[in-house]
Amino acid sequence: YNGSTWSEQTNLGTSRYNNATLGIQTAAFAVGGRTPPPDSGSTTVENYDGSSWTSAPSLNSARTYLLGVGTTSASLVAMGAQPRNSGSNLAEEYDGSSWSAVNTNSTTRRVGSAGGVQTAATYFGGTPSPTVTEEYDGTNWTAGGVLGNGGYFRGVTTNSPGYSVLGYGGGPGNSALTEGYDGTTWSTRPSMGTARHALAGAGIQTAALAAGGRTPSYTGATEEFTPETTSINVETLTQS
Repeated sequence: YNGSTWSEQTNLGTSRYNNATLGIQTAAFAVGGRTPPPDSGSTTVENYDGSSWTSAPSLNSARTYLLGVGTTSASLVAMGAQPRNSGSNLAEEYDGSSWSAVNTNSTTRRVGSAGGVQTAATYFGGTPSPTVTEEYDGTNWTAGGVLGNGGYFRGVTTNSPGYSVLGYGGGPGNSALTEGYDGTTWSTRPSMGTARHALAGAGIQTAALAAGGRTPSYTGATEEFTPETTSINVETLTQS
C-alpha cells in the first residue's frame, strides 16, 4: 500500500494463515500461524526486506492466533493457541538472532490484538477474555484498562513507545466500533464506515489503516483513520 493503491508483492515462502505480523513495510516478520495440513500451529518465521521473504530463526513454541509487536531486531510475540481451539499465555522475545521464552501473560487467550514495542506493549481483547488488557514493560505483565466493547478480532495501531493504541471493530459479529487507549483507559473513537470482523490494522494512532475482514462475506475494503481536530478561534484583545 502506497497511500492510495494496493499492489501485489512477493509471496511468502510458507503458505499459512492466522499468523502474527510485526515491523514496517521494508523490515517485517511473519511469525507462526496455521499451515494445513495438518491444521496446527507453526514455529516458522519469515523476514521481509521490502522485496522478498527469507527464512528467519524459528519460534520455540508452535502457535497459531498469536500476536506480535516490535521490530525485526527486537520483537515480542505472545498468547495464541496450540491446538487451534485452545489458548496460550506463552511469550517470546527476539533479540536479532534468536527467540527466547520470557514471562507469560497473566491471562490465557487467543485471537486478540496487540500494539507497541518490545519494551512497552499493550495486548488486548481475544477469547475467552474479550475485555482484558495487559501491558508489558520488557520484563513483567500488568493489568491495564478494561475494553468497552471486547472483541475476538481487532485491527490495531500504535505509537512508540506503545501506550497509544487504536482498536477497530470486534467479534465474533460484525462491528464498526473503534476505541483508543491512552495507557490507562479505553474510550470511543469515530466508527468505521464498514462494519466487519477479522480485519487487519497498521500505522500509528494519528494515521491508521484498517483493511480486509468479513462483513460476513470477505471484503477488500480499506479505510484510513485521522483523528478529530479542534479549531481554535483567536481574537486580538485591546485595552483602552
